[in-house]
Order: sequence, then structure tokens, then C-alpha cells
Amino acid sequence: MLAQRSLGRGFLKLVTIDGHVLTNPEASLQAAGLQDGQHLTAVAQEAKIATTGSAFAVWCCGGNKVLSWGNPDYGGDCSAVQDQLRNVQQIQATDHAFAAILADGSVFAWGNGMNGGCCSKVQDQLRNVQQIQATAGAFAAILADRSLVVWGAPVFGGDCRAVQDQLRNVQQIQATSWAFAAILADRSVVAWGNVTAAQFRISSGMCRKFSTQIGHLPRSCPMDQWLPGAIQSTVVTAPQFKSSSKMCSKCSPLELAPLPPS
Repeated sequence: MLAQRSLGRGFLKLVTIDGHVLTNPEASLQAAGLQDGQHLTAVAQEAKIATTGSAFAVWCCGGNKVLSWGNPDYGGDCSAVQDQLRNVQQIQATDHAFAAILADGSVFAWGNGMNGGCCSKVQDQLRNVQQIQATAGAFAAILADRSLVVWGAPVFGGDCRAVQDQLRNVQQIQATSWAFAAILADRSVVAWGNVTAAQFRISSGMCRKFSTQIGHLPRSCPMDQWLPGAIQSTVVTAPQFKSSSKMCSKCSPLELAPLPPS
């Protein structure tokens, strides 16, 4: 703290002449083994920030402290795990929780437990974690052996048991708000999560193939009923979709027209 005040910079790392990093900011220089006349090097670290829906978390790669603030139900209070947050390498976030990867490959999470803020059920499996991705309410971690561990709300992809046997040699994982998709070593893709939340894609070409049945899209309806944020005075017209697991028939582009004045 004295170095930060003296140099007018936060997030400093103090290094001795023999390359030893002083990791305990509350310890005295004598307790750290320094003698009178020895020099210290102050290294300015780049601060990083992650956000949930209503909270922030700030850290430095390799740092021993995470600063969080905001709504506690969204991860704004990390005091329960602050002592474990040592040598943080990466932080990812759902809408309600944070998860931090440490240098030893372990993971600690905080925030809303139902949406990824509690990983106690899989804590023993979270070893040698290489990467974490997040949906709005779940986390997925790739381990060094290229296997996968997930936790959080099942509706957001926090349960991959239906495809667990296929998740071998995972190379990369990406996420939407509701689902995960993993690329395997053989270049195949395995996905899981909320299949009912997929958005319709309508174009002048063939519709995308759906693996599950989809409901009917009315031929004419107020757009704001199915597209949040749309102007209420707009109507969308489109061919009727058939509930089928096969590819839809060719459809025409959307036709947008304002409602007639009332």
C-alpha cells in the first residue's frame, strides 16, 4: 500500500533483486527477508475487469486479490472465497456469478449458487483447468486432459449428462446465453443446453435444420410478441412453419409493414 501511495499507481507487484515476488502486502519488509540498502522493483500490472448483470470484479493476472462490488446476488461480494483467490489467471462470468481460474488450475466461484456461483459439487473435478466459458447461468471448464466439467443451472447448459460420453478430446468451447457448443479433436461439434430458446432464422434460402421440433410461427402477428424490443406498430408476415425435425421448405423473406392507423 505504501508503494502504491508513493508511486501514485495501483496494482503494483514488488520484486526483490533476486527475483522473489512479495506476495503478502501486509507483511513487513523485514519479515520478507529484506535488508537495509537492498532495492525493490515495482512492476505496474494491467488491471482486468469482468461483469455479471449487476456486479463487477477487478483483478490482475497473477494477483492475489480480487475486488468485487455490486449486487451480492450477482457476485458483488467475494469475501467468502477471497482467501482462496491467489494467483488469479482468468475470471469468467454468467449473468449472476463469477468463476476464477488460479495458477494451479483450480477454480473458485461466487455469486448466485443456482447460476454458477457454487461449484462445490464439482470442486474435486476442477483440476488443471485450462479454459472456462459461460452462458447466462452456467459455466463449462476444459481440463488439461481435454475433458469437460460443467456446473450451474441445467436450463442454461449446467447439465451435460445427455452428451457426456461424447465430450472427449474437447479443443474449444463457445456459448450463447442458453447453450454450449464444444469442438472436438475430430472436428465434430457437440452442443447442449436449452434447445427451446433457439431463435428463428428466416431468409430467402432454405431454413436451417432443427434437431428438435419447433412450434408454429403465426403467418401474421405483432412483432413485439416474438422479437423483444421491436416497435409495437410493426407486423411480421412469414410462411407458416411446420413442426418437424426435418428441414423446412423454402421460404420467402420477411415482409415488414406498419399497422394501419387506428
